Amino acid sequence: MRTSRKLLVIGLVALVVGVAGSAIWYLQSEIFQKSVQAALVRGVQKNTGLTCTIDRFHLEIFAGRFALGGFRVRSSSASGPLSFSVEQVKGRFASFHC
Repeated sequence: MRTSRKLLVIGLVALVVGVAGSAIWYLQSEIFQKSVQAALVRGVQKNTGLTCTIDRFHLEIFAGRFALGGFRVRSSSASGPLSFSVEQVKGRFASFHC
């Protein structure tokens, strides 16, 4: 009985370490970067009704830093074209620390 309990504890610890490691890897991956960039573009477009593009995006979630480049918002409405462009934005945000 004690051996099976030890194996269960070791298995659970290994599972927790594996899940935590996978989460850390994902949060630093290119896939995560692209999904956050796409969510930002969708959010700006939904809330402004304008077309938005972001050429470059980088997020360091554990360091609490972000940078984006080539941020553009534009519209061609009947009242005339509207265009807004920022070449580079860098910022910090409150982050949890491990």
